[in-house]
Amino acid sequence: TTDVLTDGLFGVSANAIALNRKVEYYQWVEHSHTETKEKLGGTKEEITTYTYDRAWVSSPVESSSFKDPDYKGVNTVLTQIDDQSYRAQNVTLGAYTMPQSMISSLSYMNKHNTTLSLSYEVLSGLNNDLVAKLPAAELAALKSIQSLTGNDSIAALPYVHQAGNQLYLGRDMNNPAVGDIRVSFEQADPCD
Repeated sequence: TTDVLTDGLFGVSANAIALNRKVEYYQWVEHSHTETKEKLGGTKEEITTYTYDRAWVSSPVESSSFKDPDYKGVNTVLTQIDDQSYRAQNVTLGAYTMPQSMISSLSYMNKHNTTLSLSYEVLSGLNNDLVAKLPAAELAALKSIQSLTGNDSIAALPYVHQAGNQLYLGRDMNNPAVGDIRVSFEQADPCD
C-alpha cells in the first residue's frame, strides 16, 4: 500500500496497512470475594469481602457504585479517549487488489510499535486542553507553583509526555496517579 494512515486526534501518521490506537486509564478497581460459612445450628451465611487496588484498565471505572464508602467516587478522568483502528483502503498483492473485507480481517499481520515524534505544538495543545479540565484545587496548586518558579507557561509543567510508542497524559509516567491515561500506537507495515 502507498496509503498513509493518520490518527487525526494525535497527528500520528504511518505508511501502513493498519494503525491502531490503544487507550488505558489508571483507575481504582473493586474486587469481591464471597465465602459461605457454616454457622452453629447448620445455617449458612455468605460473607462478601471487597478489596481495592489501582490498575491500568481499558475504560474508566465508575467508582460511585463501590461498596466501601472510603472508595466511592475516588476515580477521576480528565478526558475520555476511545481506542481507534485505521485500515488502508488500497492494498495490493502483486497484480491483485485486496478487497476491503480481506484487509479488515488481516489480524494475523505482524505488528510493531509506532515510534511517536509529536510536535511541540501538538503536545502543548494537548497539555493546555488537559490543564483547562483540571479540578479547581489542582489548577490553583499549578498556578502557585508557576508563580513561585516565575514561569507562567503551562507548558513548563507538562501533563503530556511521549516515550517510544506511548503518549502519557498525567504528571509523571513513572509514578501514575488515578485519572492518568496512556495511549499507545502500533502499526502493520505494507511489507509484513
